[in-house]
Amino acid sequence: MARMKTTASVDLKIEKVQSEIIKVQARYDALMVELEKLRAERIEVLGKTFAEAFAKSGRTEEEVMTFLSSCKK
Repeated sequence: MARMKTTASVDLKIEKVQSEIIKVQARYDALMVELEKLRAERIEVLGKTFAEAFAKSGRTEEEVMTFLSSCKK
């Protein structure tokens, strides 16, 4: 015959799970902050790369913008 669970034992398990959820949420939040920083860093690197390519191209801003706008799908 199976043992009957008490409300106290179930409450204890609930508290443990809630505690784990709080820890996981904190880890998730920290990772989201890191992800946003990395995305911003990526955009910055891309901007510098594009600026260098533009400088080396010898093209005018208008020529580059015309080229980029003609590449839309």
